[in-house]
Amino acid sequence: MQMELAGIREAEKEYTFTTPTAFGLSYKRLNRNHPDVHHKIADCVEFVRQSLIRGGNEEYIKPEFLFNKFLTGFSDMWVSVEGQSIVGCLLIGVAAYPEQTGIISESTGGKFHFETMMPALEDYYRKQGAKFVEIPGRKGWQRRFGNMGYKVKSVTIVKEL
Repeated sequence: MQMELAGIREAEKEYTFTTPTAFGLSYKRLNRNHPDVHHKIADCVEFVRQSLIRGGNEEYIKPEFLFNKFLTGFSDMWVSVEGQSIVGCLLIGVAAYPEQTGIISESTGGKFHFETMMPALEDYYRKQGAKFVEIPGRKGWQRRFGNMGYKVKSVTIVKEL
């Protein structure tokens, strides 16, 4: 399932969705077809790289892989904007299971006010047909999102071979 939405292919739109500013931040869904999209990606490389390092995934996933998924329509890229500056980046992919499809956070790095951002993103993706949100990551995410109705579903353990 590709994340591209019908009717939003207008390359002149820099962003296809923008939330109202709250606590000095606004969240904007990037248009992968906009001529300047590579500049926005460049602004996000370090946020994504740091996210992968903090999550212990830098050996398995490179930022280029996630940006390519976005550019080819298999994920969405959101930026957190303060004034005119990008201060955070969020990559959202498809979480497709046999019975339901939702979204999954593939990388989150930078400055966010999750209490205002998440309800807006949840509403946006609910309208697109998503049935759930998955946020894999470190234990701290449980503390961060627990008061917003999120619960631990699984634990991932890894052993190098």
